[in-house]
Amino acid sequence: MQTARIRATAVRSTVVLLAVLLASFSILTTSRAAFTDTTDNNGNNFGAGTVSIVDDDTGSVMFNVSGMAPGDIVVNCILVTYTGSLDTAGVRLYTANQATTTATNLAPELNVTIEEGTGAAFVATELGGGEGDCTGFVAGSTLVPSTAMDTVAATYFDFASGVSAWAPLGGSSDARAYRVTVELDAGATNAFQGMDAQIDFVWEAQS
Repeated sequence: MQTARIRATAVRSTVVLLAVLLASFSILTTSRAAFTDTTDNNGNNFGAGTVSIVDDDTGSVMFNVSGMAPGDIVVNCILVTYTGSLDTAGVRLYTANQATTTATNLAPELNVTIEEGTGAAFVATELGGGEGDCTGFVAGSTLVPSTAMDTVAATYFDFASGVSAWAPLGGSSDARAYRVTVELDAGATNAFQGMDAQIDFVWEAQS
C-alpha cells in the first residue's frame, strides 16, 4: 500500500512538472512572438505610353476639285506630326476607300505622285480649287512616283503595304511634310467626261 501511494505521488509530481514546463514554454513562445519588424515599398503604379499622330488639316480635305480637263494638275501639302511618348517602329502612309476601276470611275486617268519632305503645311482649298500652299517644301524622297490612282489604292492599302521609312522617337514631336500631286492624264478621252473619283489618305504609327 505504501508503495502504491509513493507511485501515485510520483505520477502527480510528474504531471505537475510537465504542466509547469508547458506553461513556461507557452510564455516563452508568446514572448518571442512579440519581437517583430517590417519594411515596405508602397504606391507602385504602372501606366501605358502613347502612340499619337496628328496632321494640320483641321478637318478639311486636301482636294475638292471639279472641272478638271486633260493635263490639269493640282497640288497640296500636309504636315504630319508624331506626338506620342513611345518610340515607333515606323509611320506608314496608305490609302483607304479604295478607288478601284469601274465604268464611272475617273481613278484610272488620275496620276498621283506623293513626296515626303519638310518645310510645308496644309492650306484649305476653296470648293472647285485644289492648289494648296506648298511654299518652302523640301523633298526628301518620292514615296509614290506618278501612278494611276486605282493602282495606288490597290497597292498601298494598309500599314504593312504602306510607304515611308519615317520612324520617330517618343517625345520628339517629329514631323514630316507630304506633297501630293494629282494630274488628269493628258490622254484622257471623251469617255471620261463627267466622271469622278475619291481616295482617302491614312498615316498610321505603330510602336
